Amino acid sequence: MKINFWERIVVSRWLFPTVIASAILTSLILVSVSLVLYNQSGAAQLDLSRPSFQAVRSKAQQSEPFNGFEASSGPLNEKDLGRFERLYIKKNSEMHSYSEDFSPNPLSDKSLGIVVRQND
Repeated sequence: MKINFWERIVVSRWLFPTVIASAILTSLILVSVSLVLYNQSGAAQLDLSRPSFQAVRSKAQQSEPFNGFEASSGPLNEKDLGRFERLYIKKNSEMHSYSEDFSPNPLSDKSLGIVVRQND
């Protein structure tokens, strides 16, 4: 089948704008879906970077920054080792207080409502 000269011009003339319009339309659809999911999942209520939460942001708990050790260079002595051990024990106990937050229980089949059927 021979392609007519004018058909070739029309196809090549509208191909690029059609591809661009399709890409823009696809991106608008995907952004719309992601915004709907963002609002429905509850993540929007937790996002403190939104301008409407300016007053709440100041009430958010700030963690204390770690400034490191004074003896970051030079010889290592018993005093520095003792200080490191105290800081390590303190941070370790803080991390263990969060153990329930990072446990696999929230992702278990039971908590997600997944019913596992046993084959007899």
